[in-house]
Amino acid sequence: MENSNLKTTERTHASDHNAITSERKKFCIINKKLLTIKKISVQKRKALFEDIRAFDDNIKQYS
Repeated sequence: MENSNLKTTERTHASDHNAITSERKKFCIINKKLLTIKKISVQKRKALFEDIRAFDDNIKQYS
């Protein structure tokens, strides 16, 4: 029974990791599109990079 629970936990962790990775890919794609827009202000760009750093820290915390 314990072995079964372990496999379930591994699957859950893997699916969580895949979900985080997929969210990060979406975030990166959106970020690249935003940065290609020349009219984006420096302040907004800095705020965006801070969001990315926070997002990366969250990913590192859970992986």
